[in-house]
Amino acid sequence: MASAFSQSQSSDKVEFFCDETFDRASGEYIPATFVWIPQEQENRRVIGWKSQHFYKTMTTQERCKVVSEKFQKNMKMET
Repeated sequence: MASAFSQSQSSDKVEFFCDETFDRASGEYIPATFVWIPQEQENRRVIGWKSQHFYKTMTTQERCKVVSEKFQKNMKMET
């Protein structure tokens, strides 16, 4: 996975994407859904995907990708 900070920061549109982030509680890197906020010129973590409990059919990475894509699709439908 690429770093969240490598996400294109030249975009003038809100963008959701899946990337890795360091989880201080576990001391591990985990998949996370981020959002690029052009007005603030920064990425923000929305959801850190840690638990396997509810997603036994998907890995946390797969869930991150699916949910991030759904957020992005819904954002495009609103604009």
